[in-house]
Amino acid sequence: MRSIIPRLCRAGVLILLVFTISILSLRLFSPPVTSFMLQRMVTARWGGEKNFTMFHNWVSWENITPSIPLAVVASEDQEYPVHRGFDIESIADAWSLRQRGQLRGASTISWQITKDLFLWSGRSFVRKGVEATLTVILEVCLSKRRIL
Repeated sequence: MRSIIPRLCRAGVLILLVFTISILSLRLFSPPVTSFMLQRMVTARWGGEKNFTMFHNWVSWENITPSIPLAVVASEDQEYPVHRGFDIESIADAWSLRQRGQLRGASTISWQITKDLFLWSGRSFVRKGVEATLTVILEVCLSKRRIL
């Protein structure tokens, strides 16, 4: 039993290292595909969609209308310029609503980017924990402009 704990720790460190290198590479390169795109492709193929194609076109910051980033921040995460990946007040509000049986999201733009790039769909505390860890790495490694 004792030998499994060091192995799990090494595996965890290795996984974090792979994600950190992947996130650091985003400083230079746009991702060719996201986990959500891959999930959609697999679902389509398993669902029998033979002619399914995924189209995406990354656009550089300079080629985006200046109002688009403002609109994204205004609609998704008004505290984006000032937080470091987490809006604690929104998380507390969402938790409070959940205790009363209401659901409301509290994910920031950084949190959503992490999920879309690297993780799977669905809701679980495990995924939220992984999201939170990767969001910290994302915020440390990339500028707000690059994340957006």
